[in-house]
Amino acid sequence: MRRRLLLVFLLCTSPLFAAVQTAPTREAAWQAQRLLGPEVWSRVLRIENSNPASPFPPIVYATVFEMGGILWFYTGMDGTPSFSRHIGRLEAEKTEFAQLLRHVDPGFTAYATLPEAMVTFAKRTGALPMGCVIDSWLALRDLVERGVPVLRARLLTVYLQQGGGLAGHTVLAYETVLGVHMIDRAVSPAPRQVDGDLHDERGIARQLLPPHLHHRLVRARWFDVMIPEKAADPAYVQAETRQAAGATG
Repeated sequence: MRRRLLLVFLLCTSPLFAAVQTAPTREAAWQAQRLLGPEVWSRVLRIENSNPASPFPPIVYATVFEMGGILWFYTGMDGTPSFSRHIGRLEAEKTEFAQLLRHVDPGFTAYATLPEAMVTFAKRTGALPMGCVIDSWLALRDLVERGVPVLRARLLTVYLQQGGGLAGHTVLAYETVLGVHMIDRAVSPAPRQVDGDLHDERGIARQLLPPHLHHRLVRARWFDVMIPEKAADPAYVQAETRQAAGATG
């Protein structure tokens, strides 16, 4: 049975839940690829948008990259939704961009793959616009490179009621023998310890939010990026990934 992934939009801002940026840029797309580095499979796309009702402009620059066994779609305008539509078809989906792009917006009918990390734009400095998913992944990579004994790591996305819709933000939550810690690089690169465990997404989400925003919390979702070795079998990974990404089968 094929397992379908819902597109989960992870809108990220800095500071937390500020106004969404209005335009994606080439600079942000290449900056994202440079930050991910050569060890992460990624492609920068120039997309033509023919949909006049689209929230996207006529030309969109995006970075498609692999993380946690699926593909993700980053723009400096809209953050990082999941790009994959199915679990377990990663390599096939790397050849199906035309089909996947139409699921993001029906006006995405033509695209070109651009050269990797062009020097003119890749040296952009400063925070990655709408980059909380990528920032959280980079925080985990930094922990591993520094030898921090991470037992399990998950991305936690919280969704708040904002106006007539939702605003979201993603952070890294990880477990060591000393407990559960969280890193929100939009606030600080330093980890903070939190109460609870990595199955209590709402409890940890409430610790992420300042008290005056607790009543606006709509939901919280996990996405596994590192799981315990004893649980690293395909069935477990698939079940955990489906639950975290809101998949239906």
